[in-house]
Amino acid sequence: NEMLRQATREKIQTAAAELFAHKGLAGTSVQQIADRAGISIGLLYRHYKTKEALYTEMVETALEGLSDITALFETDGSPKVLINSLVAEICGDLKENGEFINTMIFMTQGFLSDPSVGGVDHLIEQDPKMLDATAKLIKRGQDTGEMRPGDPAAMATLLFSIFQGLGVMMGVLKDQAVLPAPESITAFLFPEGGEN
Repeated sequence: NEMLRQATREKIQTAAAELFAHKGLAGTSVQQIADRAGISIGLLYRHYKTKEALYTEMVETALEGLSDITALFETDGSPKVLINSLVAEICGDLKENGEFINTMIFMTQGFLSDPSVGGVDHLIEQDPKMLDATAKLIKRGQDTGEMRPGDPAAMATLLFSIFQGLGVMMGVLKDQAVLPAPESITAFLFPEGGEN
């Protein structure tokens, strides 16, 4: 029963991520989510009392992802290895996972929406923490010679702007989008131009 329950929740969240990404919270109805998930509206309400509750849970999941990146970048590992592993993971998700793309678009909308809705204020608070952890990692990489010189905060902002831009482009262009190689994304960070 728990496996079935979890599978249903995942179907609901996948459907909601796509709809929220393309229609926003206000433009998405509970009926549309149920239809997209292939379930009855009653079953959806058994899992989520409101679409706002669903939205809040999805924001919390996105928040965990940002927190995980922050925690990863605060470890003692090689800055180059840590950034390369994150870039490879995100590129893999962008290439293979439509739900990840929808989540990136949904998160971008969240950053620009009313912070009092669905825990978005916590998402907005975590983003600068993640950027700060990334800037500190880049600075550490500069100190060890693994990273190019430059303003670490600006470089961190550029890295995550690339990810957000790619997420939006992949969401809009779908199969026509061409995902750059990870080395192209990190070329501005490493003295050798992003080669491993």
